[in-house]
Amino acid sequence: MNNTKYSDIIGLSVSLTTLFILLSLYFYSTSALADYARSDWGRWKDLDHDCMNTRHEILQDQADAKVVLSENGCTVKSSTWFGPFSRKLFTNPRKMDVDHIVPLKWAYDHGAKEWTKDQKITFANDPVNLLAVDLRLNRSKGAKGPDKWMPPNEAFKCPYLKIWDTVLKKYPLLKMTEPESVFFKAGLKQCNDKKTAFLFSERYK
Repeated sequence: MNNTKYSDIIGLSVSLTTLFILLSLYFYSTSALADYARSDWGRWKDLDHDCMNTRHEILQDQADAKVVLSENGCTVKSSTWFGPFSRKLFTNPRKMDVDHIVPLKWAYDHGAKEWTKDQKITFANDPVNLLAVDLRLNRSKGAKGPDKWMPPNEAFKCPYLKIWDTVLKKYPLLKMTEPESVFFKAGLKQCNDKKTAFLFSERYK
């Protein structure tokens, strides 16, 4: 009888301990996720006050054919784009994402956490870090760095790494972890050894 009561108490204690651990992990994970807020980085801005926001500026600047604008000239309605991630041609801007090559969440996790809201908005609208790409592939990329995701288009892997390099040099407070840095530098070295020189405006094979 006493043994039964004692085992019941032990079992209850173990159950409560397990519950406490699970609840702690849950609240830790949700609070960590809550730290990053996409809204802190703002919407697309009209930085030059011409009525066209950054997304449409990028779509217009990176188009490969004549651009058709809305009646008020503020949005891109159609054109042709060569998707560097996928090597596909697009004519509908709704099928395109304007990708932050260095993702906002990645930046947050690698040094931008303490930036002011204005600094975050500036980064989110910086054309140096923006590229019109295949919407579907951009969603698969998410907030991954180059050690976790690279474009399927082999011909764009080196240009992709070079854009990362340009952005990280412009924003030196963004720091890769040691394993990420090893992968990244090895990739850049391989590109340089192959004398892979790509201009931003080139068509990738």
